[in-house]
Amino acid sequence: MFFVNPWMLVAGGAALAPIILHMWRRRPQRIVFPAVQFIREGHQQVQRKLRLRELLLLVLRVFALLALTLGLARPIVGPGGPTPSTSAPRRLVLIVDNSVRMDYVDGRSSRLERAKEIAERFISRLPLGCSIAVVDCQGGPIGFEADRAGAIAKLRRIRAVSGALPVAAAALRGCELLVSDGEGVGEVTVVSDLTTPGWPSETIAALRQVLSTHPGIRLSIVDVGAEESANLQFGDLQVLPEIAAPGDTVYVRTLLAGSISGSFTVELYLRYHGARMEEEAFSPQTVRTRGDTLAQACGEKRGMQTVSLDAGSKAEIQFGFPVQRMGFYQGCVALAHPDPLEWDNRRYFTVMVRPAEPVLLVAPNEVEERTLYIRLMLEPEELTKFGLGRFRCEIVGQSQLATVDFSGFSVVALVDPQPIEEAAAQRLYEYVLQGGGLLILLGAQAEDPRSWQGDVVTKLLPATPLRQARAPDGIVLRPESFQHPILQSLEPYAGNLPWDLAPVFRYWQLSQFGSDVYTVISFSDGQPALVEKNIGQGRVLLFTTPFSDPPREGSWNWFTAGECWPLLAVVQQLFLYLSQKELLQLQLWSSPRLIGRLPKDPVGTPRLITVAGVPAGEFVLLEHKGRVVEIPGTHLVGNYRLEFTSDGARDFYGFSVNIRQADTDLRHCGKEVRAALSSERVEVVPSLDELSVAKEWRASGRELSGYFLIAAALFFLAELVVANRFYGDAEKASPRP
Repeated sequence: MFFVNPWMLVAGGAALAPIILHMWRRRPQRIVFPAVQFIREGHQQVQRKLRLRELLLLVLRVFALLALTLGLARPIVGPGGPTPSTSAPRRLVLIVDNSVRMDYVDGRSSRLERAKEIAERFISRLPLGCSIAVVDCQGGPIGFEADRAGAIAKLRRIRAVSGALPVAAAALRGCELLVSDGEGVGEVTVVSDLTTPGWPSETIAALRQVLSTHPGIRLSIVDVGAEESANLQFGDLQVLPEIAAPGDTVYVRTLLAGSISGSFTVELYLRYHGARMEEEAFSPQTVRTRGDTLAQACGEKRGMQTVSLDAGSKAEIQFGFPVQRMGFYQGCVALAHPDPLEWDNRRYFTVMVRPAEPVLLVAPNEVEERTLYIRLMLEPEELTKFGLGRFRCEIVGQSQLATVDFSGFSVVALVDPQPIEEAAAQRLYEYVLQGGGLLILLGAQAEDPRSWQGDVVTKLLPATPLRQARAPDGIVLRPESFQHPILQSLEPYAGNLPWDLAPVFRYWQLSQFGSDVYTVISFSDGQPALVEKNIGQGRVLLFTTPFSDPPREGSWNWFTAGECWPLLAVVQQLFLYLSQKELLQLQLWSSPRLIGRLPKDPVGTPRLITVAGVPAGEFVLLEHKGRVVEIPGTHLVGNYRLEFTSDGARDFYGFSVNIRQADTDLRHCGKEVRAALSSERVEVVPSLDELSVAKEWRASGRELSGYFLIAAALFFLAELVVANRFYGDAEKASPRP
């Protein structure tokens, strides 16, 4: 026999206390009282009886204290002695899945709470001399703990975080920790709900490779999940537009899906923040938390929609709201019903309202007529008559390029231009170099391609015109991908876009593509339609067919017919992209590090303030270089503001952080993981007691502390009963004065 806590045996000395108290007697005083001599004989008989009772109480008290001492010393009987058996692990990496899915509530507790309880019980049963490393999915540095108490303390600090690593990747890191010292021997135990996002196939393949390379490593998985999980979840939120002008209508769209049938209410909450910071604005003392009501956290309720769902089906959710004032609008779409997993019951969003972007439209002649269609696309009459709209257009002739001041414009567009003179090309090049946007719409007036061969012009253009191509039967725009910012808004409709309503009959073929030139949109015959080139801080886009011809016989295209609605979205996003306003990322995905871009150069370090969501509960240290700000974002989900000072005034930049829909996928993949990791050294079990390593530890030694603690409780109970009985009888037998 040996003891896990041998120092507790010192407390066994407390068993001497009842003996000392029992043996200690006050010296009696002799009092001569002849009148009571006749009761002496009866007193001696009662005294003998009381001594027997006190001796029984003494034995019970001594045994109770000894049993308690032995229980706390944790005696273990077995062949292992004070050292662990050869089959018990000497090095253990214990991995706890702390993804947001583990916050799913089964019954009264979450899966994460149960996982931590299992892990703590496992640590408490480990033999002496076992090195323990506690690892979560947060991705920080890992290593072995100094002792068992340190491992349990670290385990208790684990909480669910967004943007966590897949638990399979954490298991891979655990194997690498065992390999790092050259031994490659030990046990990796994972406690997880075995849901699909935590076990990517490529990571499982890498894990299987490590296990096959190092036969001394065993992998055990304790499954705390379930085959079926009832849950409602929002899909990824779409905000159109994210950057708006006063008077625009903003639409937020998502899908509600789940494995529950019924009618469910979805609500829209909205809060407005002015263009400048107010003195009474949010401060760190007014941080919003998950316990706040939606109205406190996200603002005023602005809409409500009730949808009916069948298990496994989806319902489309859409809200629209006007934005009239410049500044930021932040809000959330929220499920008004309780749900076992809270993380996917809200989707947060931010909308920025800015003044109309100044755009300069340039044409060689007939300026009004040639720029008419572009102006109508950028400034619809329904908005311009009220002074609203996202863009503000000015027009000049191409002959004025040598004198016009470009600094007041976000974008310069050359509509069906003639060949550019070197002096004008040099001014345009410097404008783009400093961050301006240039759009060139080549058409019939481009004339001889050799006129575009100047040194500065070649340096400015993404590619040079080669020849005019004709397509008598017409070709159409055919984007190969919708990942470019200009096309992202069309991605949900990718399969139903009526490009055939805008045929192209003539276009320019290009030559001399540089390595830094990117084709954004192609024609259906494979030739480039829109190409891009970055120069310094700015961009140049070249469209090989114009937007200036009226829809009639002999026109280069029918872009201006107005029947192909995607063209309007392309033109709007094209000018917005050239103005570089898309660099202000307003909707971010939760990840270990978030990157934001401020609209202005800050003075000093910006300050992060939570408006609504789940705050980190700790100081967040921001890193910034110029306008780019990096934020440790593992715990950030919700609406946030970055306060900063610029131009002598307090400004702010707002953004929202959401978790992806895939991060809360609760589909169970236990069978797939078991099949993919099929090996003698890999096991997947539903409980701690079924782990092979736990069985081996029990076989190598039996711990008796539980039995001794039960015995101590029984002895204390017996002593209490006997003492009450004896002293109660004594009080009844004693005469009253």
